[in-house]
Amino acid sequence: MRVHLVLDGLCPEVQYRIYHRGCLIGWADLAFLERRLAVEYDGVWHGAPLQVGQVFVTAQHLGAPRGLVYTVRAALQGRRPRVST
Repeated sequence: MRVHLVLDGLCPEVQYRIYHRGCLIGWADLAFLERRLAVEYDGVWHGAPLQVGQVFVTAQHLGAPRGLVYTVRAALQGRRPRVST
């Protein structure tokens, strides 16, 4: 993923640590600091049965609550539809 981005002229920070009020709350695989954008890659192993599932939600998704609820319900059932607005 990173190679493709760099070859196209993009220069992300790698393994960027994210802090809130001085506490480390996580890190992003790649980050574009000037745009406040994190990029995460979930490889094949993320689909393994014992892996923790994730649903990513932004404020924009809250404008479409039915889609958000559908996505969370689908994730709880082991499906992975995307939240759409």
